[in-house]
Amino acid sequence: MRQIDKLKEIEKSILKFNNIYDSFAKRNKLDRLELDMYLYISRNLDKNICQSDLAQDLYKSPTTISSLIKKEINKDLIYLLLEDDNKKNKIIKLTRKGEEFLNEVIIPFQTRLLNSLNFSDNVIYNLVSVFSKIEENN
Repeated sequence: MRQIDKLKEIEKSILKFNNIYDSFAKRNKLDRLELDMYLYISRNLDKNICQSDLAQDLYKSPTTISSLIKKEINKDLIYLLLEDDNKKNKIIKLTRKGEEFLNEVIIPFQTRLLNSLNFSDNVIYNLVSVFSKIEENN
């Protein structure tokens, strides 16, 4: 297979994968950034997540994350808590309604995805390596 054909297949696969997320988000009246935020929260339930963490890990500007958080606060799904030692850091917390949403909508979606993946650790490692190399070179 030619290199350009390999790239084409990778791009098609990424688009299909993204379409799964986009379709799920749309069915649940979310935009993609909202979905990404809740997936991030679900993977980090044992940590205090601040706005800066979210911006960095989702590759978004602090302004974009701030707007997203305001939107979710207005939906009564999250609230912000100020850190005692650093008042600039605002920790994102789920409201009771947000916890229900996470447990009833987001985590089951994530579980279905995980159950459909039969990748070995080696395959996952290779995928991550490939995308890291692409990121480094661009």
